[in-house]
Amino acid sequence: MIKNLRHHSHLTLLGLLGCITLASCAEADLPPGFEETPTREYEEVEKEYDDRDLSTTTPDDMTTPDMPADLGLDDMPDPVDMPVDMPDPVDMPDEQDLPDYCPPAPCTEGQVTCRGTSTFVQCLRDVDGCLGYGPLDVCPGSSTCIDDECVAPPECVDNDNDGYGENCAAGVDCDDSNGSVNPGMSELCDGIDNNCNNQVDENITGEGDACTSGQGQCIASGSLVCNPSARILECNASPSQPSAEVCDGLDNNCDGQIDEGNTCPCGEDPNEPNDSLGAAPLLSMDTPSWNFICDSDQDFYSLPSTLIDGQQYAAMIAFPAQLGELQLRLYKDGVASFTTPVGSDDHTGIRFTYDAASTYAVEVIHNGTQENFYRLNLIIEDTNCVSNPDFFEHNDTISTATLLPSSWLTDAYICDDEDDWYYLGEHVAGTSLQIETLFQAGVWDDGGDIDLELYGDPDGDNNFEIMEDATTGGDDEYLSYTTTHTGHFYLRVFAYDDTSNPYEIRLTTP
Repeated sequence: MIKNLRHHSHLTLLGLLGCITLASCAEADLPPGFEETPTREYEEVEKEYDDRDLSTTTPDDMTTPDMPADLGLDDMPDPVDMPVDMPDPVDMPDEQDLPDYCPPAPCTEGQVTCRGTSTFVQCLRDVDGCLGYGPLDVCPGSSTCIDDECVAPPECVDNDNDGYGENCAAGVDCDDSNGSVNPGMSELCDGIDNNCNNQVDENITGEGDACTSGQGQCIASGSLVCNPSARILECNASPSQPSAEVCDGLDNNCDGQIDEGNTCPCGEDPNEPNDSLGAAPLLSMDTPSWNFICDSDQDFYSLPSTLIDGQQYAAMIAFPAQLGELQLRLYKDGVASFTTPVGSDDHTGIRFTYDAASTYAVEVIHNGTQENFYRLNLIIEDTNCVSNPDFFEHNDTISTATLLPSSWLTDAYICDDEDDWYYLGEHVAGTSLQIETLFQAGVWDDGGDIDLELYGDPDGDNNFEIMEDATTGGDDEYLSYTTTHTGHFYLRVFAYDDTSNPYEIRLTTP
């Protein structure tokens, strides 16, 4: 209170001193409690003020208020302990020692800020020393930007190395100890859940497809089912029991052979008995002979005595080798002069120069265990096919067409300026005829393209017309045709540009 009073007196004195310089302070406003005094000179007043006794003397009218004896400090709560370890002050952007010419910093130096799931920007200084966000950057590898930092994904745990497992990109594996089990696997026939769908051996590829079991007359039809213990698809058909083989053109004992074991008399051979030179029928010139030969049998044929002396001839034989290999032997004056070797080809032949002073015959030898058939012909050697003889010559017209049995894949040769005709047999309407001809165009020195034409007689007037053709060019030709009428069918094989070429041909029917 004393201090305030002194301050108030000081201000009053200042006001009075100010009035000394004026002409009159009569009109000056005085503070309350003060009376107007006569005007004195400035120097007198100043001296009096400076000579004051400013000791601790208190005016008589000033009193000091009594203070209470007990301020209640004993009842005050204890002060709260403040934490000793205070965090360091944050380096604010405007306290980063920036040059005076830099704008306010938008970020803290080194600070990383996410801009997407895998991208971020960083607070950097530019060449002038000012702070700002740098270019957009990408987190390394497969890391993602989370809470303003690049975080690497958890490590993939794949114990069976199939790409699936804990924290793996492909997904979780339901059995991480078996590489053939994961959600991306196809179900296998193995008694386990390969594709992790809680099902076993379901929807297996091929399961339920039609199948057969057994062969010959024992064959039975069924469908493929899973055998988990064997880990394979098996046909559920049960073959019938085999029976004794009889002569009926069927495989009765289900061993893959037909009428084997001398069950059939050799009555199919129209030339029997011709098992010796003395019983040999005549093989006429250029008149193909289709005959059957019994197992372990031989057929003899005598050759005409009217052949041209000094002319080269050829005896050609063709047969299905899958029924047994046939050999051809030439006799001159009753003595065997040449025998073809045993091989895997389905044709063979013997060339000879005819001597009018001698007699000639040929023998067909069969060392197999089942009946076979063959085509035997005697021709003048074709000068166009000397190096690669056509064993079906002469079959250059529809009237001399050679029989082409179903499923017989045989070698053939087309000579210069000639066609090859084949008789496919008689078929009912709706029969599927599939013909494949295999060759290479332009590979041989005189090779070229080979095409096909299928002939039929839909009107029954014996005038055959083209029913289908195959002329695609290049290697090989395939012809497929379903008959629209019942009748006989022929195939014409022809080439271009006076070229010769070897080929294989096969007819397939149901």
